[in-house]
Amino acid sequence: MGTAISVFKNSRAIIVNRDRFAPVKKTNDMLAILSDAYELTPEDKLKLVNEYGKVPHIELNEKFYKDINDFEKRFSGGIPSLKKCKSLEIIGDVYFGSNVEIKGDVKITKDRHLNNIILEDEEM
Repeated sequence: MGTAISVFKNSRAIIVNRDRFAPVKKTNDMLAILSDAYELTPEDKLKLVNEYGKVPHIELNEKFYKDINDFEKRFSGGIPSLKKCKSLEIIGDVYFGSNVEIKGDVKITKDRHLNNIILEDEEM
């Protein structure tokens, strides 16, 4: 966007609050938006409801999660709960099933299939 604005004469940038616009540049961003870390208000605004008061820091291994089809395949069982997540880093090839909750800081380094589990402040 920064480069594009320079092409238009007399253009200006404005600051838009995250409750009106939540950028999705990578699947990392999309995971947060699709999770319960956000709620859609009756006014159709995204409201961050993460207990830490900020968007969870998410790092997904681009080898497995960059492509939207690969992303959807790995979350075919559902998007994990991120309402209580501070950070999530996934290095391995991880497939998410149903009822997965991420709390605090979680780092997953190995290939896994996760179902019916709560991960809290751990590295696995």
